[in-house]
Amino acid sequence: MFLLAGMLGLLAVGGAMLADFTVEEPDEDAAGDTGLGTSGSGSGADAGSDLLDQGTGKAEAGDATGDPPPDVILPGSAQDDNLAGGAGDDQINGYSGDDRIAGGSGRDDLYGAEGADTLIGGDGTDSLDGGDGSDRIDGGNGSDLAFGGFGDDGMGGGAGDDTLHGGQGADAIDGGGGNDQLHGNDGDDTLAGGAGNDVLFGGRGADAVSGADDGAETDFLNGGDGDDTLVAGAGDVMTGGAGHDSFLAGDWIVGGPQARIMDFDPEEDRLVIAWDLAKSPDPDVEITPESDGSGLFRVVIDGVPVVRVAADGAPSVDDIVLMDSSVVRGVAAPSA
Repeated sequence: MFLLAGMLGLLAVGGAMLADFTVEEPDEDAAGDTGLGTSGSGSGADAGSDLLDQGTGKAEAGDATGDPPPDVILPGSAQDDNLAGGAGDDQINGYSGDDRIAGGSGRDDLYGAEGADTLIGGDGTDSLDGGDGSDRIDGGNGSDLAFGGFGDDGMGGGAGDDTLHGGQGADAIDGGGGNDQLHGNDGDDTLAGGAGNDVLFGGRGADAVSGADDGAETDFLNGGDGDDTLVAGAGDVMTGGAGHDSFLAGDWIVGGPQARIMDFDPEEDRLVIAWDLAKSPDPDVEITPESDGSGLFRVVIDGVPVVRVAADGAPSVDDIVLMDSSVVRGVAAPSA
């Protein structure tokens, strides 16, 4: 069953999870010595917080300067660590605790392990894995590969052609710039492609999948299993998959390529059209077969083509839910 409040609530919660966060550079004076090993307020077995800063060169025990290293390994601890890789290709493992890990420049491998961790790839083509816990992951610049793991994770690809996997839990994933692949996997996930030609897979669960914030670039949206909500941008191709799915298109598409729905089932799915009902309180809605032999049906609102539909049987006007676009903007669609 289509529930408008539930759809908007899921999108709003997902957007809140993707709020911007910044990474503060480690404060050496506040936490103690820098270099490889455990530093901070206590030994690895003590309670407290550790800080490890690789800086811009190769570090040895008691030495935080040197030439940029090809590979550096920074170990965390059972405490809440603040780990900074700096220049070079770094491997950083936070282990237990709520860790903050910044790779810096270079091709970095970051692993949060247990705890609610924050991972920032920085420049370079990075690999990030949150592990257990509800983590925040930002790929930064470069074409990054990221895994949320267990927990309700917030993930952002940043610039570059990224591949992001939410894993288990209710994850919120934003591809950012570039041509990205987003996978919600298990859980009720929220996926937003961002700029670029993106491919979005909701996976299992009741997912909200949106390609509506990137202009006329074509995205491919697939809800997967579950009762999903798919939000179209101009030119997007949407497949709901199994379940009772809701497809949302609106007046933000006008002037761009029409979106396409590839598996609309009038018995199970709903097509929601967001329109300016203040200007047109009772819009004229038409559904007509395309004349190009594609088998698609065209949905036209007040004479304006909005979306093309491949349906199991001819859809009718009764299959369309009209909604004022002012309710949707800022939650599920681009601002005017």
